[in-house]
Amino acid sequence: MSYGWESFGSWILIIISVICMSAGIIAIVYHALRRRRSSSRTRTPKLPMRDFTLEELQQFDGNGPDGRILLAVNGNVFDVTENGQNFYGKGAPYCSFAGKDVSRALACFKAELAETGGRYDDLSDLSQVEMDRLREWELQFSERYYHIGRLLRPGEPHRVYEETDEPPVDVTVPQSDAKKSI
Repeated sequence: MSYGWESFGSWILIIISVICMSAGIIAIVYHALRRRRSSSRTRTPKLPMRDFTLEELQQFDGNGPDGRILLAVNGNVFDVTENGQNFYGKGAPYCSFAGKDVSRALACFKAELAETGGRYDDLSDLSQVEMDRLREWELQFSERYYHIGRLLRPGEPHRVYEETDEPPVDVTVPQSDAKKSI
């Protein structure tokens, strides 16, 4: 019985196979535990549909008692608390977006533009390409996060929303006029 290089090569192949299978099993177990841990977190209850001023939006930067994080994109407010912690939570890459209107930052691909100094931005100076880009971001947010309201322009009144899936009715418009516009 001679043990040559052929036998040695077989043992190396077996050892490499065992290491690869072990790494695969460890990865599967790690991801399963991580997924279970993230799903066992206490869920923040969904906010009812409402409108926000910039000042009201700023209160939802993740530092409140419930840790809720809201962002405004193209006039729509999204709750990113559940699925966006890794992006917008404390210490995350885009934590500066929390509680802000991030429309210009997304349209121009410049995160530093999320700081508007607390002023409303009507986005009227964006190019067509930037507006198209912003609408694409808005679509992505609407597919991933809860849409919970609108960002109000200065002086714009708050709407009263019903608890149904129907489009909201502006209480400043008579019902008969609202139905005609639909």
